[in-house]
Amino acid sequence: MREDSVLIVTRAMTPALCALQQSFLDVPYEHRLLFNHTGRSGALTYFFQLCQLNADWIVNIDEDAFVFDNERLMRLLAFMKEEGLHCCGMPDGGACAQRTNSPLVFNAFFNILHLAAIRAEFDIDEIERLEYCKDWEQMINQSELTAGYRLCSPRHGYFYEPYYRFFYWLIKRRFRFLRLGAESWRPTDPAVILKDHEQRPFLLHCWFARQFDDQRDRFATIVSDVQQRWKGRGGRHS
Repeated sequence: MREDSVLIVTRAMTPALCALQQSFLDVPYEHRLLFNHTGRSGALTYFFQLCQLNADWIVNIDEDAFVFDNERLMRLLAFMKEEGLHCCGMPDGGACAQRTNSPLVFNAFFNILHLAAIRAEFDIDEIERLEYCKDWEQMINQSELTAGYRLCSPRHGYFYEPYYRFFYWLIKRRFRFLRLGAESWRPTDPAVILKDHEQRPFLLHCWFARQFDDQRDRFATIVSDVQQRWKGRGGRHS
């Protein structure tokens, strides 16, 4: 039987950050950078492009999201395959204080997508015409929420981020989701640590990649932390 193909993909805007991110990745898969998907609207077209790539699975990871436990990442991917799951990520509301929007969809800083299954039903026109369905709110498990959320933004309505349309379409098509937990990196900093399916931490996401040049000291502190975590898990990073 043919082994599933896996591709790591990053929506790239800052080459220096991409280089840092890649220095921590230690997985046996090709890593591809996709440029020219800037701004809020660019995130939706980025997911459209992902669905056209030639891979069975996609690991989507922001340029300011640093993996410090590659083994955990591999285990998460294996778990999704074994359980027949199609998409994972951190809910964009209810999972951490930094994001208080919809808990039904995932933030785009990290996702694993079973692209072979999604691509078989992919329909750009249907996604772009998609309307919010109130029935989806029955899927919210209040007991899983650790922070507040809102489903409708005064300015942007139910589609707070344009890429929400992609995830709501996945819900409409009944793809199976895996919601990942998160915790704060430091009380005084918005960075978050993402947990896998076993509630074990494996990734640190900085936020504010566009402000990298103005926050170099902050990013240097985060990278130093990631280096220590990476080494503590058998890494060779120096």
